[in-house]
Amino acid sequence: MQCVYPPLEGPDEYQHIAYLTYIEEEGKIPVLNKALVPKSLYPHFLANPHSDCDVQQTGKVGCLPYEAFYEKEAMQKRGEKFLIPENFMENETAQTGEPDIQLYESQQPPLYYILAWPVFAHIRDSLGFREAIYTLRIINIALATIAMLCLLSPIKGVFEESRAMRLSILAISLSPMFMVYVSRVANDALALVFAGLAVSVITGMTNQRHLIAKAAIAGGLIGIGVLTKMTVLCILPAAVVYFWYCAARTRMTFGKAFLCSAAAIGCYLIFTMQYHLQNYRDFGTVFPSFDTIENAAAGKTFFHLAGNIQLLHLKDFFLNTLIRGNLWVSGWSFLMPRNELRVIYFWILVVSALGIVPYIISVIRRTTKRPMFHPHIVLCGLLVIFSFAAAYGHALNSIARWGVITTMSYYVMISYPAFLICIFACARGYGKKGASAAAFVFAVFFLVTEYVSLSGGAVQRWTGATDFRVIFERLSSVHPVFPGPYFFFPLAIIVCVLTAGLMFLAFCGERQDNEGQRTE
Repeated sequence: MQCVYPPLEGPDEYQHIAYLTYIEEEGKIPVLNKALVPKSLYPHFLANPHSDCDVQQTGKVGCLPYEAFYEKEAMQKRGEKFLIPENFMENETAQTGEPDIQLYESQQPPLYYILAWPVFAHIRDSLGFREAIYTLRIINIALATIAMLCLLSPIKGVFEESRAMRLSILAISLSPMFMVYVSRVANDALALVFAGLAVSVITGMTNQRHLIAKAAIAGGLIGIGVLTKMTVLCILPAAVVYFWYCAARTRMTFGKAFLCSAAAIGCYLIFTMQYHLQNYRDFGTVFPSFDTIENAAAGKTFFHLAGNIQLLHLKDFFLNTLIRGNLWVSGWSFLMPRNELRVIYFWILVVSALGIVPYIISVIRRTTKRPMFHPHIVLCGLLVIFSFAAAYGHALNSIARWGVITTMSYYVMISYPAFLICIFACARGYGKKGASAAAFVFAVFFLVTEYVSLSGGAVQRWTGATDFRVIFERLSSVHPVFPGPYFFFPLAIIVCVLTAGLMFLAFCGERQDNEGQRTE
């Protein structure tokens, strides 16, 4: 994907880069409503094409959308003068001065930016601005790989079949939206690492040893994650509810559940108390975001937000945005997959999830010895519920501030692996191979969606061209050598071969397990 993904295409990516540069130049953390995008970045912004959403903010300094940017380059090569269309600028200062741009992403917690700015600055000064962007993107992809392994830890207790488990891991790892989410310069990937480590520790609590210590470690990891990105907070209530579920359904006592809850919350507060108190003093809210801060300043309370709750949101927000909308989105251009792919995605989700019906019937009739809800499935369900609830809280704040929902589908990506684990677990109701079949279909479908969406519309929008030679030339002009378009087809072939190989190993592993069981 990075071989064709333009610089600054990631949602709000230029803002996150500005956060890094602000710390470098000012030597302090930016404060929302006071900090501005450093003007030293303006030449770099002007030297790159932008999405339409980006241009709504940066157009006033002369930045151009993709097609106009390449048209300008072509005209300059021919010695012709390019006039910036008026609708690409907010005012005349794009030609006569350097207008200010608010650094609204200073709403983000500071940990990632403190760690990343030296790397970005060093690569930018030694190799170049674009090289620095793609270096941080590759680092984020590596971090996301670690995070994915940790976020998948609950799957171990869900599937008895090794084939189902292996195919499920493969399918979830191929999620196109997950890759879009992490492959930008932003704090998401590092936050996912801390979230994944916390989930992994909580998953290990089915082992009754050192429960309080594990809860404390999980709380500390969640706290560090919140200092990276606020979305990690949804894991804390999920963990607390999970402790009490384990007390009711496993050998954990209610006393231990209470101590585990206290340890997790206490260690969380050790890391985040100062951060929350500082935000409350400065902005009137312990959960800082642009919308919550503006609503707090306007005196809007919980009751104002609750008044915006509508039954229609079950379909428009939860179903269409958070579930159907998490197949693939191009980035800040907000290109969607073909409608046929979106329909197929919805129906394979529905068909897989409906497997819960025959499964529940078999449990009621006692034709299966498996428990109704394995603790790890419950944990996955809790992660989904609380991350969806947090996203809805953001949506209600955006309605109170803007009158419309501005919450993006990828805001719940922290629980997307858990969501798919639940879907594949439901598919077991169709029989022993139900989960394996569902995971296989998802894996193939995700791979097809990624390649069709990139090659069937995204690269054309990003280059303003349909001719393959022109597309290749324009993508090459804004990419470093690696990852550049020269590597797209070789890497695509490698990914397909690896996927096929891993599927083959999954089936072979199941056959070997069955043979081992027959031998015993």
